[in-house]
Amino acid sequence: MMYKIIDYMKFFMLMIIFISLSCAKRYEPEEYHIPKGYIGRVVIVFNKDNGLDKLYEEGKRVYKIRSNGVLFSKFQENEGVFSANDVLFYYVDEDGIKSPIYELGDREQVANKDSIMVFSVIQGGKGSRNGPFSKMKEFIVDTVKNISKYTPFDFRTDSLEKKWQNGK
Repeated sequence: MMYKIIDYMKFFMLMIIFISLSCAKRYEPEEYHIPKGYIGRVVIVFNKDNGLDKLYEEGKRVYKIRSNGVLFSKFQENEGVFSANDVLFYYVDEDGIKSPIYELGDREQVANKDSIMVFSVIQGGKGSRNGPFSKMKEFIVDTVKNISKYTPFDFRTDSLEKKWQNGK
């Protein structure tokens, strides 16, 4: 009798795990297209009416970052379960040729401290008591030796608005 109860409990737990995994929201694969040669902080502000229209290429969300590092997007924040290949970063030249930029942590060790990498990828939000709350993603594109010169999420929302309005 005790073994049947244990078997039922095992079955019940497996069903809960299976149902939980099958109901998990899937992260949409995405690519970040960064102007070739850009170095610095990149900020994407989601769900903006005045943002760039949603763009998909080969089933992936595409975020085309402006030359000033700021993008206002009509996309909602991307949430869910993802794998390493779901998020890719590229330098894109004027002819549309993509060159991969690796995220720090993709490799077990960084052989060259002068390599351009993506690091400090943070997703969160910013707002105030009287103003709207904006969901954002931020990351840095620079050499590994310059990591220490950046402070994550160090910006004001109003300055992003100005950069977006004046950007290319």
